[in-house]
Amino acid sequence: MMSASFGTDGQLYCTVYNQKNVTVLDQKGEVSERLVLDGPQPTNCAFTQEGRKLRVTEVGKGQVEEIDVRCEGLPLHLPKFA
Repeated sequence: MMSASFGTDGQLYCTVYNQKNVTVLDQKGEVSERLVLDGPQPTNCAFTQEGRKLRVTEVGKGQVEEIDVRCEGLPLHLPKFA
């Protein structure tokens, strides 16, 4: 199970179930950083609209963690419905 969000720094912030961190991949696909979480089972992540924060859902402890990151997230583009 994995979820990912792009930052304005061009990196991909990924949750990987049972890994207890958010793995950050650079533009070459190599691990540039691992952001340690409180819970072991992250499932989804999304940048906040307020700034340099990433919210991560964690199913093992049933919580949402908010961690500081170096950049803001890229805007999401939703499809237009008729």
